[in-house]
Amino acid sequence: MTESEYGLQREDQDALRATAGETATSHELAGWWIRVGAYLIDTVILVIGLFVLVLIGGLINDGLAVVLVILWLIGTLVGYWTYFEGGESGQTIGKKAVGIRVRSETGGPCGYGRAFGRNLVARVIGLFPFVGLIDVLWPLWDAKKQCLHDKAGSTIVVRA
Repeated sequence: MTESEYGLQREDQDALRATAGETATSHELAGWWIRVGAYLIDTVILVIGLFVLVLIGGLINDGLAVVLVILWLIGTLVGYWTYFEGGESGQTIGKKAVGIRVRSETGGPCGYGRAFGRNLVARVIGLFPFVGLIDVLWPLWDAKKQCLHDKAGSTIVVRA
């Protein structure tokens, strides 16, 4: 066997080149309904968390309840999804339950920066009801089944 200029065996270099060129087409894209299901599971979990915080804060002090709600909003509007989707698995609790994950368009983990951008765009778009509705429905006619916030973050949602 001969070594390449990079010090790899020819067959190892070919294997490396084959995996480096892997694209989203090698992954099964997640459909719209399964994405909605994952989102609903995550939302129920987050609302239960909010209810518990308000209950505990209200028992202690009304001002504490308000502070806890504000912290919950900041933490969940972007933080929850960024933390879980930016990790190696790319799965929130809801996504894990239905068997899907967020990936970069090339198929690898999207990372925290891309996950943050994706979710920030999703929350900003959500402030405008008509645009938010278009964002949510976009995967129904998109070839890559991406929402607008997926396109902004260069991410796809695939079967786990």
